[in-house]
Amino acid sequence: KKKDDDEKSASSSSNVVVVYVVRLGREKKEMSSYFGSIGSLFQSGPKLSHDILDETTDAVARPFGPWKTFDGKSQETGEMVTIFTCKIKDKEKERGTLELARNGAKRLKLCKHPNVVQVKETLEIENGNEITIHVVTEKCVQLGDHLRDVPKGTHQRDEYFALGIREVATGIAFLNNAGGLVHGAIGLSSIVVTENLEWKIAGFDLVSELNEIGRGVNGQASIVHGAYMVPDQYKPDEYRRGDWQSIPQGPPWAIDSWGLGCLIREVYGGGAMTSAEELRDIQHIPKVLLKEYQKLLGSQPARRYNPKKLIENSSLFENKLVETIAFIDNLSLKDAIEKEYFFRHLPRVMEGLATVTVERKILPKLCSALEFGAAPALAITPMLQAAKNLPIEVFEKKIIPTIVKLYDKTDRAIRVALLEHLQKYVHAMDEKMTDEIIYEKISTGFTDQDPFVRELTLRTVLLLAPKLTQRTLGSSLLKHLSKLQVDEEPAIRANTTICLGNVATYLSESTAKRVLCNAFTRALRDAFPNARQAGLMALKYTTQYYEPVEVSSRIVPSIAPLTTDIEQSVREEAFETMTVFVEILRRNSNAMKLGPEEAQRMLEAEQAEAHEKAKKKASKAGAMLSWAVDKMANAVGQVGNDSDSVNNGDNIDLNSEVFAAKSFGSSAPPPRLYGLTPNASPNPSPNPSPAQAVKSRGGGYVNNSSPIYEEEPPPSLKNFGSEEDLSHNNNNNNNNNNN
Repeated sequence: KKKDDDEKSASSSSNVVVVYVVRLGREKKEMSSYFGSIGSLFQSGPKLSHDILDETTDAVARPFGPWKTFDGKSQETGEMVTIFTCKIKDKEKERGTLELARNGAKRLKLCKHPNVVQVKETLEIENGNEITIHVVTEKCVQLGDHLRDVPKGTHQRDEYFALGIREVATGIAFLNNAGGLVHGAIGLSSIVVTENLEWKIAGFDLVSELNEIGRGVNGQASIVHGAYMVPDQYKPDEYRRGDWQSIPQGPPWAIDSWGLGCLIREVYGGGAMTSAEELRDIQHIPKVLLKEYQKLLGSQPARRYNPKKLIENSSLFENKLVETIAFIDNLSLKDAIEKEYFFRHLPRVMEGLATVTVERKILPKLCSALEFGAAPALAITPMLQAAKNLPIEVFEKKIIPTIVKLYDKTDRAIRVALLEHLQKYVHAMDEKMTDEIIYEKISTGFTDQDPFVRELTLRTVLLLAPKLTQRTLGSSLLKHLSKLQVDEEPAIRANTTICLGNVATYLSESTAKRVLCNAFTRALRDAFPNARQAGLMALKYTTQYYEPVEVSSRIVPSIAPLTTDIEQSVREEAFETMTVFVEILRRNSNAMKLGPEEAQRMLEAEQAEAHEKAKKKASKAGAMLSWAVDKMANAVGQVGNDSDSVNNGDNIDLNSEVFAAKSFGSSAPPPRLYGLTPNASPNPSPNPSPAQAVKSRGGGYVNNSSPIYEEEPPPSLKNFGSEEDLSHNNNNNNNNNNN
């Protein structure tokens, strides 16, 4: 029995072993298959997240070192980039070049500075004995190619060159003074220009620590092992001789100061140097820069000019373009007084600058400053002025996103500035964006506690209405207008009636017939004379929406009491409006003699004709608004106008200072104009609108054309926007207009 039990136990054990082996083999096979499937994902090796497009074959200037440039595109965002590619065919034979390229890619990726080209991605791909290094940067071109497109002999060109040299000098000063690094290859081939016309340093292959250079060929300094890549004309004596031990004994900027001097000679001389003797040719160097130029090229390393001092002391940089860019770059360090003075004068200053510089350099900086809150609301005016000549597709891509972000801010001054300038950017918004994004943000102003904001929001409706859907018009907008018709501010109630008369063209016919008569007849009972007059005018210009029965039973009886109104202007308007509707009833009566069908046909024909005329008026910017607002703007702004000034509404500029001053608003109280105080609303506001009361420095509810207060400019801006300097710039621009 015991033997049988042992045999059974052994048998079961063997069975377990067999099963385990089978399962282990099965799992091993499955794991092998699993890892094999993972390995198949990486068969092609690592890849860039950017697509490499065509090589920049139109480029004449070559980048420094063994690199080639290609246009690229982000696979995720579609953003255009520049891709620097170095291909090493034999990593053993070209070991030195490979190490220099690796150093350049690594240094460039780690260095973060506004004047160093921005790296988005780096990748090294090894395929057998061949190695390819990719460095993806922001979109840029070589400075040598860019200079060929800059017009020659203009004052604006000199300002632009001064700004570019300042940017490069700032980047060099950062590397030398803050980082203790030596670039070693400053020249035309190592400078690139971005789409925003920023001059930035590239070509970091030889960048080395100053102390490491002293070890010579026994150390790891790339500048020592790659000195052969730099032509002799770009090297000072100690660099050309290879006297590496003496270099750390001098200042860290000694080598790069010489390179900066060479760059200045190339920029103003019109191209790359071929020999060091060309540095003696100073006829193209600006006289104000000549002294510093000679110091940069000093024979003694210890006495060469520090690029940082060049930035601080050179009078070359005392021009409007450099001052403007420098102020915006340091905006967060400026106080409210300086910001206000600067942005009030900036529109005039920009008129004297080159258009391409304003659009590609100043405009992006203004957008960024507004988005991040460094700039006040006053900056919106110069931003939109700088963008006024941009193509619609460019405007939509670069400006509209900033505007959308600004609408999310809680600063009421920014909201007011956006509403006041709506007509300058509404053309670049498509219907979907207007209806789903912009209107939703603007509509919060209908219920704002400040009457000034409510009125400005109301005035934007005419610009937005053509791009709104019937759903938005019929539900959201009409609800807001209905509430504003009973607003505590009499001017807002009158303007709401005017606005509704304009919007009628964009409403569906069923919605218009359901809403307009009720809204306009309610306005006829308003205590504010201008609101009553607005109701009469709106009725007269929307006759196509009313049936004869409605005219006789509701409209004419509502108009009749106003023929005895206390205000003469209201009485006259009532008689004119009554005449229009009586004539409609008379024509309908004559048509009824021919039978009901003929009367209906004639009525439909008249309404169709009226609809067509309304559409033509609506197609003219502000045409419908002019006839309504202009009359009452004159009535409120002046007493006893002649008829000629009332009937020229088609020529009104809705954004002019005169019109803005005349158009009635919260700042024009009825008692002063009419001699009596109307019962405006159950709870009229006893105080003026906060919009008129607030005059804060740095941006308030003020007209951008006039300063809040008169004072001397801040010391840092004593010459900015001065009449003498601006006239000098304008004269130069006129003389060089053909260029």
